[in-house]
Amino acid sequence: MKMIRKIFSRLLCTALQVLLVLSVLVFPPLAKKMIADQEKIKKVLEIKDKKLEVEVAATAEKRSAGLMFRKNLGKNSGMLFVFEKPAKPSFWMLNTEIPLSLAFVDEKGRILQFEDMQPKDLIPVSSKQQILYVLEVNNGWFEANNIVIGDIVKGLLK
Repeated sequence: MKMIRKIFSRLLCTALQVLLVLSVLVFPPLAKKMIADQEKIKKVLEIKDKKLEVEVAATAEKRSAGLMFRKNLGKNSGMLFVFEKPAKPSFWMLNTEIPLSLAFVDEKGRILQFEDMQPKDLIPVSSKQQILYVLEVNNGWFEANNIVIGDIVKGLLK
């Protein structure tokens, strides 16, 4: 019985993820409403002496929605994607209106890789190593704040 519940739970979660992706592709107004209705969990991170206020995307649905349909992002704001276990995730810019910079971060908070992404670009960008977090900020934020590979992000969720 536990096995059946586990399988059903996984199928339901997968179905919800597929539904969100399809709604974004087929019905953008519906997707915008679904994204707007999601609870926004915020957290303050610190890299070197720079503070960054981020929305946390710790569920599959929030990670799928990301920063879609946003017209702007605050100067020291961003989104923190949190994964259940280390992975090599891929990101694309479907329905994303603003240019972004990504930092791929390991479980210890160490930045391993940066990528810059342009609005509505459908070419996926993947992590080259196993990571637990991805930090999305305005394009150029890391460079402007002298953040480099190897720097530590403080205040991450455990």
